[in-house]
Amino acid sequence: MRRILALAALCALAACSGPVTSEEGPTASGVDGYYGYGVAGRDLRLEVAGNAFAGQMSDAAFDQALAALLKTPPERQPGHITLTPGPSARSNYSLVFLFNPGPLIYGQELCAGQRTQQPPQAGRVKVVASFCVAGRAITEITGQTDATGLADDRFGALMEEMMGKLFRTTGRFYYNQGGHTRAQ
Repeated sequence: MRRILALAALCALAACSGPVTSEEGPTASGVDGYYGYGVAGRDLRLEVAGNAFAGQMSDAAFDQALAALLKTPPERQPGHITLTPGPSARSNYSLVFLFNPGPLIYGQELCAGQRTQQPPQAGRVKVVASFCVAGRAITEITGQTDATGLADDRFGALMEEMMGKLFRTTGRFYYNQGGHTRAQ
């Protein structure tokens, strides 16, 4: 019995150090249309505030690494997340990530340009992100995980989960290499 309890406690501890996300605020009801018009097959401007690993790399290096890591979900038509969008980008569309957010900072605040932060906690990543159109949050999510650096799998898993939830489908359509297909 003790062995089972010890194993359960170990599993619980391991689960706590992995990514934890929470969808906040606006619903995804209109995200399909916004995504199709402003992200699919286009550049999407990435705005990054804060640095999850400030002691290990410069802000510019972190921003570049994050941009390279972020991918649109596989069920969506691909978009290109970039710090330097080209002419295909919609000027009023953006993806905003704030690391070490201050209290009461959510999607609407991010899209309005607020970037209040608090001091980072070593080994702990806290982040809030929002998909913004014309200064308004279409979707938003908060996340946290224990991670020691950019190469830590837990950080990559958190970013992948957040991107999947920021650009989640409403269930009506999904992307199937050749275009949109009605969901079953």
